[in-house]
Amino acid sequence: MRPSGPISNKYDEHTVFQECLSTLESYKREREETLRRNLEKAQSAARCEHEFLSGERCRAPRVRDKKLCRMHEGMEEAKAVKLDLGPMEDADSIRWESGNCKRRLSMEGWTQSRLGICIHDPVGGMERNEETTAQAEAK
Repeated sequence: MRPSGPISNKYDEHTVFQECLSTLESYKREREETLRRNLEKAQSAARCEHEFLSGERCRAPRVRDKKLCRMHEGMEEAKAVKLDLGPMEDADSIRWESGNCKRRLSMEGWTQSRLGICIHDPVGGMERNEETTAQAEAK
């Protein structure tokens, strides 16, 4: 036969179990509140200013003190520098423009690893081992 009214806690285990349930419920409420506050912060975060070709903007959170998100910031850093190489008609002009590019890049503080490209002497070390076209013509 069931008693009418609240169930009495005549065993200590029942009391402990009820305390555990109330502790778990309060923890769950606190956790939900923390998650809600974190979501509000994330939704109000500053967004990336990158604009796609379609005209849409990137909606990823931007990096602190930057204008772009991590992905687009990395893409901007890895973007190759536009170089004006001039006419590439003979070995001398190629060597001359290659040296100019190296000087300009070093003056601007760019390193080959930062650029993601490696500028090689396309003539294959001509300046050390072989004479230039002008020197050969003078002889």
